[in-house]
This record gives sequence, C-alpha cells and structure tokens, in this order.
Amino acid sequence: MRGLKISDSGDLIFNGNELVMTDEASDIQQSVRIILQTRLEEFFFDENLGLERDNMLGKDFNLEFLEQDISLAILEQEDRIGSVDDIRFEQSNRCLCVQILLTRKGESDQLESEVFLNA
Repeated sequence: MRGLKISDSGDLIFNGNELVMTDEASDIQQSVRIILQTRLEEFFFDENLGLERDNMLGKDFNLEFLEQDISLAILEQEDRIGSVDDIRFEQSNRCLCVQILLTRKGESDQLESEVFLNA
C-alpha cells in the first residue's frame, strides 16, 4: 500500500509540482507516527485513532504502562503490524523519543520507527 508522504510537521511533501508517495515500509512508519502523535479521541473523523496519553503525563509517569499503551495502539489501529517487538524511550526536557521495533504481518523482516512525543 502506498500513500501520500507527510513531513514530521504534518505537511504534504512535494517534489516540484508532484506529490511524493511513500513505499510500503515508510507508509507503515508514517502510520505509526500519526497514531502515536494523535491523542485518542482527538481526531474528529475517527475518534478511535490515537494514543491514550494519561500514562505519559506527570513528573514520575510509569514507562511500563506507557509501553503497553503504545503496543495496544499500534496493534489495534495498524492492521499491517504483526507484533511490536521492542520499545525504548529517551527523555529530554518535555520531549519523549520512542524507538520502536516492529514486525509486519506475514513477514520476518523488522521495521524500526522513531517517534517524538511532546508531553
């Protein structure tokens, strides 16, 4: 499946006058980024899209709970993912970098994805 390529800031990407398209792997990575950067129930057209963020708020939030929330959000909302194999966090000020290792359904190769979440 291919889609329109979207920048990290949410804008469509153009090459001259042509829209840039994604390939299969980058389309999955882009989908995961959109899921995790959207608060659950925030998107008007699909309130089931997004990440429950209650477990990432506060000074001493629980990374294990957040890891479960991220895994559930990805597996329930992205049908092309077979498993979430590893999640790592790096925190800097009010930004949380989430590094995710995913396996596509029916595939053995893994995809790496990196998403920045503002808390």
